[in-house]
Amino acid sequence: MVGMGATSPRPMCRLCLQAADRMTHEDVIPEWLRSHQIAGMDDPTEWSQLIRRVRTRVCGRCNERMNVAFEQPARPLVIGMLDHDRLRMSGPEQRAVAHWMMKVTLLYGLMRHWSDDVEPAVHPDGSDGWNHAISQGEKRADLHRSMEAGEMPPETTIAVIAASPESSGKQLLPRTDARHGGYSTTNLFTMLFEVVTRDHMASRHRTARRADPRWVMIWPPIAGDNASWPPKRLTSVVEIIKFQEVVSRTAHFMTMGPQREDNTPAALRRHLEDQGL
Repeated sequence: MVGMGATSPRPMCRLCLQAADRMTHEDVIPEWLRSHQIAGMDDPTEWSQLIRRVRTRVCGRCNERMNVAFEQPARPLVIGMLDHDRLRMSGPEQRAVAHWMMKVTLLYGLMRHWSDDVEPAVHPDGSDGWNHAISQGEKRADLHRSMEAGEMPPETTIAVIAASPESSGKQLLPRTDARHGGYSTTNLFTMLFEVVTRDHMASRHRTARRADPRWVMIWPPIAGDNASWPPKRLTSVVEIIKFQEVVSRTAHFMTMGPQREDNTPAALRRHLEDQGL
């Protein structure tokens, strides 16, 4: 029983592990990105229902720090990439985009631990039982190092492809080995980015991605070299879905809801092919 005048304990932010004066909704997929995507669709009203908000709860201080460290520097560059604008990204600009992509990847991973703070309809499938303290602590530490010191997890590679109705006729190849600390792909409709961390064969993977004109290497930046966007060759939506279909056999596939037979990469690819895409 709480006595007269007693106050409830302050909630603890599970990102900074400190008592919070104010808890806020952090958009894992930023609202500015979601709004930009919806505005470009043929039926924005319908797509506003289909493209769900993906949020988790953090304290107001962490929310603001992530906004300053990640969102503000990367926003104009990411929007340009989504629109396939011609860009020549300097080293600092590549760093800004890479850290934003890492932030999205890490928060997606942490959502799997924080299922009670995330709307069930958009919670990544496979979250039940995914509460390993080591994995959660590692992701949290990586996010803080990125936010505070500008450090990436060791042996990180981030590469991006651009989507197009045109087909290149050549299959996209994912990693064929599973001996890396983390592997993630995030599909943003007009582009997809791949994040590999703690990779025992990082140099080989980077060489393969740089040799394929459909990929643009964002991280690590090459000294004295600007990254050109979009890639020299675009990739069809179906090719991207087929790529994720293969990836999902060995890695978790993030869906916007529970993964069912009708929303796996294979089902989405079949739907697109039925539409003649």
